[in-house]
Amino acid sequence: MRSAFLSLWVVYDRPRDFPAHVVVREQAVLPGGDIGLAPVACLYGSLAEMRDEWVERGLFWLERQPGDDPFIVGVWL
Repeated sequence: MRSAFLSLWVVYDRPRDFPAHVVVREQAVLPGGDIGLAPVACLYGSLAEMRDEWVERGLFWLERQPGDDPFIVGVWL
C-alpha cells in the first residue's frame, strides 16, 4: 500500500464476508497513525495452507491479542 509506514497482514478465520475461507488482509499504518485497509484479500481453504505460503515470506507471526475481533487469528509483520 502506498505511503504506508508499516504494513500488517491480518489473518481471519472464516470471517462473515468470507465464511468458507481463511482470509489475509493488508492493513497499513499511515503517517499520522491512521489505518488504511487494502481492498484486496488473499483467500485460503485452511490455516495450514495459509501458513505454508506466508512462512516463506520471512515475516514475523504475532498471535491474536485480547480484545481483537474474534475472527482474527493473528498478524504477519
